Parts: sequence; C-alpha cells; structure tokens
Amino acid sequence: MRETARSANGWAREAAKPLPYIDVSAEQFDLVVVGGGPGGYAAAFYAASAGMKVALVEKDTIGGTCLNRGCIPAKAFLESAAVFRHVAHAKDFGVEASAPSVNFAVTQARKQTIVNGLVKGLTGLTKSKKVTYLLGTGSLGAGRTVTVKSSDGSSKQLVGANVILAAGSVPRTIPGFAVGGPIMTSDEVLALDKIPSRIAVIGGGAIGSFLSARLHEAGHDILLVARGERLEMLQAEGVRLLEGKTDRQVRVPVSGACDPGASPDHVILATKTFQLESALELLEPLNEARFTLLTVQNGVEAPKIAQAALPRTEVLGARMHGFFELEEG
Repeated sequence: MRETARSANGWAREAAKPLPYIDVSAEQFDLVVVGGGPGGYAAAFYAASAGMKVALVEKDTIGGTCLNRGCIPAKAFLESAAVFRHVAHAKDFGVEASAPSVNFAVTQARKQTIVNGLVKGLTGLTKSKKVTYLLGTGSLGAGRTVTVKSSDGSSKQLVGANVILAAGSVPRTIPGFAVGGPIMTSDEVLALDKIPSRIAVIGGGAIGSFLSARLHEAGHDILLVARGERLEMLQAEGVRLLEGKTDRQVRVPVSGACDPGASPDHVILATKTFQLESALELLEPLNEARFTLLTVQNGVEAPKIAQAALPRTEVLGARMHGFFELEEG
C-alpha cells in the first residue's frame, strides 16, 4: 500500500477540477461533512481554514456523542464523584465532616451547563469560519449528492466535490432488552436526575467499566456483568463482578435475592456497536473514480474495508495524524 500525505490545500486543488455533478440545481460545496462530532467538525473547520467552501450536516447537536452524551458529561460526573470520595474520606486527612450525599439533579445541571457552553462555542466557530451548518439528517446519494431532511419535513440538496461520512455510532441494544424503564444505555444514564441505589452494568469495556467505577464511587451498589479479564481493580474497590464466557441470565425485576447479590433496580447496557454493514451500504452509490472519506471504529481494519467499498478512498481515523491515499484495486 502506498501512503501519500494530503493537505487541505491539496483538497482545494482537487475541488477546483471540473466535476460531473448530476444535479446542477443543488448548492455546490468543495466539501460536505455528514456528522458534527469531533471527527466531522474538526475536518470541516480545517478545510474551511484552507479556503474551501464547506457544509456541515448534523441531525442532533454539534459535538456528537463525545460532547453531548459521552466524554464531556462523563468527565463532569467524574469530578463530582471525586469530590464525594474526598469528603467521604475526609477523616483520613484530619477533617471532620458528616457523611456526604449526592444531589444528582444538581450534578446534572452542572454537567449540562458545561455541555451547553461548549456547544455554543462550536456553533460560534461554524459562523466565524464561514461553515454552512445544517441541522437535519443527511442521506448520501449518487454523484456525491447529500439530501438533508429537517425535523419539519423540509429537505435541501447539497453536492460536494468531496464528502466526509462521520456519522458516528449509537449504543447497542440486546434482543429482549428493550430500552425503557429500568433498562438503559449510556445515553439515558447520563441524562438521569436520580440514580437508583442498585445497578447492573452489562459490558466491561471502556464505557461499562467507567460507569461502574464512577457510580460505585458515588455510593451505589454496582454489579458488573462482563466477559473481559483484568477487572480486578474494580473488584478491589467493591464493584461486584459477574464474568465468564458462558450464557447468563439477567432478569429485571426479580423477587428475592439471587447470587451474587440482590437483584438490580436498573440495568445499563454498555456493549459495543457493530453496524459497519449498514454504513457500507450507503457507500454503494459512490462507487466511482473520485474519492470519499469514511470513519470506522471498534478495531475494524479501515484500509481493507475502504478498499472493498470504493476503488479510491480516503480514510479518516485510520492513522493517528494526516490522511493517506490507497492504490486503486
């Protein structure tokens, strides 16, 4: 595989070439980015700074999962949990204090203030960098045409000399575990204004382990159901761990006690998402000589996937820095 660095100015030169647009009535852009998360908005701002005409499409709130339902809210809760832990162990430092309690509604309000401030900052950047920001669901069609459908039912068509798909992912659900009531994904957990005292977390990856540790620090009884190993540190802190590679049952709710402890009040699903096939289906109309960009995650070998989907592909996220070009074939 041949690797060649491509700068934003290189993109601009590519965009200046005549293009076989199929819809001359649609608004034309040098770059259309579908998805306003960290990958999408960063690419949009970088390209705009290089002089490209850029459109950024987001169906929810700019910032994506990381800012609105992931990293930033989680770190805000982490700080609250750390304060709780310090107060709980104040006596160890010679400070007398009564047993702490958590007002989660106040914690949520603080978190939302932080998120809103960052969203406002990113929205301001779209204006200062002259990026056309469109709120709606973007659908990719032939000839690099992106149709944006708004919540009011209206639609708008864009054509990009280049297109970046940075649509991200959604929490994975388990058959038979319909989200609602006592069953939640990380999205719902980070929006609660009250945390139940007993919680089962299914999934021992980054999200499941993080939620288990932080909720336990805040004084909640946590049962972590996971297949992964090397979770001894969580156990040492008091998180109960149900592990192994055999099938297990989790029933919500149940009456009476069950091994290894009382049944949880709520269940959090924190398993990986696998939706690459549906993403690749969207790329089929783009099977032409020009390139597009694709974001993948969860350990997928991006270059191989991209080569299978398109003859010439730029892959976003396959290298720590920069972009690279794949040979045709």
